[in-house]
Amino acid sequence: MLSETELLTKLYKCFNARNVDGALATLHPDVAWDNDLEGGYVHGHAGVREYWQRWWEAIDTHAEPIDHSVGTDGAVNVKVRLTARDASGNLAYDNIGHHIFRFENGLIKHFEVRTRSDV
Repeated sequence: MLSETELLTKLYKCFNARNVDGALATLHPDVAWDNDLEGGYVHGHAGVREYWQRWWEAIDTHAEPIDHSVGTDGAVNVKVRLTARDASGNLAYDNIGHHIFRFENGLIKHFEVRTRSDV
């Protein structure tokens, strides 16, 4: 079984490469994933797959982990550089954000996006 750090490294590598099956392998079957497009959460592998596909059709994103810490509640806070390009290749944004992960049975069970003011 991978450590939490190894699991997150795999997730980001697969996500950035658009390796959906590899990324989904890091997620718990009942994962709750923050829907940063429309609000709320998507659930399970099918929900996350469909969400990512819609996301990538709208914008070409890249998430580069910079640092991480573990909160007193056990959640892992990953500081990330988030970049995105529109369909024409123009830079849409280049920001620092935070991804919060919670784990269950060695897999990612819950994911949320926080802005710098939320952390």
